[in-house]
Amino acid sequence: MFRSLLFVLLIPVAGFSQNFIGKSKASVMKHLQQQQTRHDSLGITLTHTDSTITYKVPAGKTQAADFIYEFGPDGKCRMERIRASCDSCFKKYLQKALDQKKYKWKKINDNQYVSKYSKRTMIELPAEGNDFSFTILRTGWSKKLYAILMN
Repeated sequence: MFRSLLFVLLIPVAGFSQNFIGKSKASVMKHLQQQQTRHDSLGITLTHTDSTITYKVPAGKTQAADFIYEFGPDGKCRMERIRASCDSCFKKYLQKALDQKKYKWKKINDNQYVSKYSKRTMIELPAEGNDFSFTILRTGWSKKLYAILMN
């Protein structure tokens, strides 16, 4: 019962993955503030700097997790990092990201997934098994470089 409840609580948070890549900082902040309000009983904190937004879900009613969004000089989100507090949570967040069909993820090695060319996105997994985080990056691949990666 508790695991089912925990999973249900994690789903709204897990839905964030890669949906913010390419969006403006103002747009990301607005959405995260809405999520924070919607889940106010979880004690979520939202902090920001000139180039990052951090959405922290503390341990308690759910497993702890951090969602870090980094913005480039153009003000667009270019990186999302998801840090989970446990292996099973990490796997759920990663699977949620990989399940988004519009990216057509392809595993190219043990630590990286590449989206279809038009999305120009990559998922990087940690080399160490005890780090429960992954990063989704916007890339600047050319068609030639993308072709090399895929071979």
